[in-house]
Amino acid sequence: MSGSFKFSWRYSGCCGCYYADLHSHLFTTRTMYFICKILRITIQSVGLSSLISQLIQNSCFFSNQSDYSANLVETSVFEDDFEPVINLAGKPQKAQKTPQEFIRPRYYRTELGIRDKLLTAVLTSSNTISDYGTTFNKTTNHLFDKTVFFMQSNGKKLTNDNKLNGIVQFSDSRSILKPFHLLKYLADNFLDDYDYFFIVRDTTYVRGRLLNFIINKLSVSVDVYVGGKKEDNSANYCLIGKKISLSLDWCVKNIFSDSDDANLGRCIFHSTGIPCSTDIKNLKISSYYFKVNDEINIEKLSNDDDDFNNALSFWPMPSPAVMLLFHIYFTKKEIFKKKLEISEIQERILNEPVLLPDNSTMEIVWPIGSPSSVKPLNRFDVLRWDYFTQDKIYLKSDFNNVEDLIGADLLDIKHVINASINFVKQEYKGQLQYLELVNGYRRFDSTRGMDYILDLNFKDWKSQELVRRRLEICKRLGPVELVPVPYVTENTRVNMILAVGEGNKEEILLYEAKHQPKKGSKTDIFGDVKSQAVKHSDRFKKEGNKISWLSIKLPNDKIFSPSMIKTEERRIGLNNGILTIAIFDLVIKKLSSDNNLILYCSSNMEIRQDYLNRVRMNTIKNWQVFSPIPFSEFNPDIVYSDDFVRPKEMDINKNYGHYDTLNNDHISFYVKDYIEARKKIEHAIPYVMDDKDLSQLPNHLSKQFIKNRDESLDYVLGQNFASFKLSDDSFIKTIVKISLNSIYGLFFKMDNVHILRAVEPGLRLRYAMIDCKKISHPDDLLKPLLFQQCIEKRNFNTGTRSQLGEFILNYVKKNDKP
Repeated sequence: MSGSFKFSWRYSGCCGCYYADLHSHLFTTRTMYFICKILRITIQSVGLSSLISQLIQNSCFFSNQSDYSANLVETSVFEDDFEPVINLAGKPQKAQKTPQEFIRPRYYRTELGIRDKLLTAVLTSSNTISDYGTTFNKTTNHLFDKTVFFMQSNGKKLTNDNKLNGIVQFSDSRSILKPFHLLKYLADNFLDDYDYFFIVRDTTYVRGRLLNFIINKLSVSVDVYVGGKKEDNSANYCLIGKKISLSLDWCVKNIFSDSDDANLGRCIFHSTGIPCSTDIKNLKISSYYFKVNDEINIEKLSNDDDDFNNALSFWPMPSPAVMLLFHIYFTKKEIFKKKLEISEIQERILNEPVLLPDNSTMEIVWPIGSPSSVKPLNRFDVLRWDYFTQDKIYLKSDFNNVEDLIGADLLDIKHVINASINFVKQEYKGQLQYLELVNGYRRFDSTRGMDYILDLNFKDWKSQELVRRRLEICKRLGPVELVPVPYVTENTRVNMILAVGEGNKEEILLYEAKHQPKKGSKTDIFGDVKSQAVKHSDRFKKEGNKISWLSIKLPNDKIFSPSMIKTEERRIGLNNGILTIAIFDLVIKKLSSDNNLILYCSSNMEIRQDYLNRVRMNTIKNWQVFSPIPFSEFNPDIVYSDDFVRPKEMDINKNYGHYDTLNNDHISFYVKDYIEARKKIEHAIPYVMDDKDLSQLPNHLSKQFIKNRDESLDYVLGQNFASFKLSDDSFIKTIVKISLNSIYGLFFKMDNVHILRAVEPGLRLRYAMIDCKKISHPDDLLKPLLFQQCIEKRNFNTGTRSQLGEFILNYVKKNDKP
């Protein structure tokens, strides 16, 4: 006789009970209960015997014993003809649920659990946020990691005229519950981001620097509940008005409202068991309390009361003006204290060489406390001194012999000269009169800052003699700051715009005169390009990628004649800035959303995947556009030879090419930013809505650039055009550097959008010979400037000095007659 047993085990998590169902053809189905004292047992692939032994070891007993169980034990196994059958089909079973893949956070800070030190929570109201709240924010916001204001909502929309960051409104209008809503909000949103929380009312003045000093002394492993104690029987509670700084964990789960300060203190004490304290790590923390009718005289209190000078917070402030007076007093006190500390440190540094041995190589660096200059390892690491006068700088780079001082360089040198003159006048008590700058030198050191050496001529008022003084000036680097930027991802779709034109203008004109082909016709000169685009679109259709084209018929006008750019295999054109703007006007009409990311490209580029990722990360809507500096190839006829063949894939090497800083044709931006920038020059270059507008554009441009030349160029220069003289070389250099003849100039004047220029190893350009004779512009003044820029760009893309010199020598040697 055959049969089978089936056991199914179930665990009740609340009382620790296992259930076993026993089924066989001999017995009626019954249930046996095992009640255990243990709270939790984890069983994985365990047999019946091992389970029973584990239950016995944990003092389990049967709660439902009967005659059946007794008879089962007494029955002899040999008297029963039952033979158990083990069913192994489908065993072992695989887990139905796929284990979740671990995804690493984007930033190391999140994965390592790094937190900021302090968050300040300010209790305010709709009546005080505009005066007390604003004053509190001005005096402390720059000193804390984050400041958040909490208030009740009065049903009206809050007008944030003072532009305070971080205002949280609670819909519950009961003011007694505001501290509890605050705690819950902090626990839900900031518990894992900050080590300490500082809770205070907006009518309190807080010495922010002193609070930072105290917080930095604390260890995050210690729970802290510190503040000004309540002056009654509730000795374990802190006053919110004075201050509360606590490590918040699960306090918000045990709150019930009765009063304000006492109830909050009772909640924290009940949850953590930590009473309110007035000292941390032997640091005395005190608050100064003013009564309603107290006369507040800061000078008198500072002279007569030591508790006033040592207090961390002062409450309540009668008015925001008094709070500002407190801030001025304690700021001056901190400055005086820091100056004393600096003077003591300087004195110790000056006395250190006396204690050193005679053979020591240590030297005192000026200014005292500054890092010493970098010691070069070889001749290539020697820092270069640039020579300058009042209006020119010499040998600024390897490619310039002399250059006019303009922009920030000119302002910087003027500031240094004026500061030096004032210093000499103070030292000689006005006996010397400044005449001229004889020599000027400057050097940038990445470890210390900018160093200057000036030779100045003065005239002595008494002796009428010429006096020359040499001064050394150092502008030290400030502390490094991390600039916060909006969050971006690498998942943004990039719309790459590539302008395709026919480079050979003469052949195009003859061809169009004979056939006059229309867009999309069988004789379309771009038919092969379009068919290739359709082929690639069909190939990558499943990935969601697509290649589209927009046909533009250009009018027969010199302003739209593209510069001819020849390469070995193709000719590319459309190197006209105004035409580029017109192209984008037409392209953006085809895009449905302002959130589209645009990347302008060229047909001679070689790109890598990491380049597109950097485009996504460095282009931020309403914040930043990205203009990469490509690696441009030198002229292959000069660089390569029969012994050194041109590689199929261009590698980054100083002998193959260089990072072309004059190339700003490649640029990425969002459609919304382009529209905002386009509005600034709409009066000079009107919007192009279709091909017909292109024919009217040349006449309009010729009139507008002559009529509103100053206003049209102002957005490019970034400053008043009237400050430049048209005959000055500085004006020419500024125009050449900024490059009006590109879309890059559109974003130069925008106040709310930054331009990021950085070398891009993932963007590599094959050599393209530029014909500068084709340069055209409606303004006669800008035409020679653009031609000069074109010549400079073409020359830098030819080759290195050594390669050009070797090329000339080989040419002379080959053509030299014996």
